[in-house]
Amino acid sequence: MRRPKQPRPGWPGELGKPIKWKGPKTFEPPLKMPLLGIEMTEEDNQAHREAWYRAAEDARKEQFRKIRLLAERYNIGLQSEGAILSVLISLAAETVPGFDIDFGVTRPGRRATWTDSRYAELLADVEAEKRRRKCGDSDACRVLVTSKRYRERYGQGQGLPEKLTKSLNSRLVEARNSRGLAMRIVQQSQDAREREFHVSAMIVNFALDLEAVAAAQRRMDEIWVSMALPE
Repeated sequence: MRRPKQPRPGWPGELGKPIKWKGPKTFEPPLKMPLLGIEMTEEDNQAHREAWYRAAEDARKEQFRKIRLLAERYNIGLQSEGAILSVLISLAAETVPGFDIDFGVTRPGRRATWTDSRYAELLADVEAEKRRRKCGDSDACRVLVTSKRYRERYGQGQGLPEKLTKSLNSRLVEARNSRGLAMRIVQQSQDAREREFHVSAMIVNFALDLEAVAAAQRRMDEIWVSMALPE
């Protein structure tokens, strides 16, 4: 039994149009020429397969071209390292329910579950605020638990800001000691410039504040250009 097709999001322009196949319908040639009924020669078979390969190559080129359209849709510059991964994550977040982010808003008295994705968000938000305010971890955590900007992500529950800040700072320590992908990538950085690039990539993919995301993307582009230039 065939599974029913899932509804697709509405895509504008060329992203909403399928790529037309311009070659033979099958890779294997027919035994006889269509309509004429004449048996195919080896030369005919070879020409048929070559036409199929050309059509497949043309279709793949069109797919590559449309990746640029996807990047434009998500305001992602393809010049930077990791851009394709950012496009893939953005596409998956829009189309695959498993990429939806549960911000952990829970009923009073229940403790939110901290997953690798939530740790990555916390790391990214802390680094974004540290860059914005030139401050340390504790001050950045205090912003997260007191600013309306982050209310949906971290809440501002009952309790003194100092207590909430201390609790979130403990989660930050857990995040840095975790084996989540975001932290592992940062820890593998070879030098300060590479670490700054990876931290910027983490902010781009997980931070909540759009201004911080845009600034981090610009910084990634700058570092990528400087790495590409000869010493």
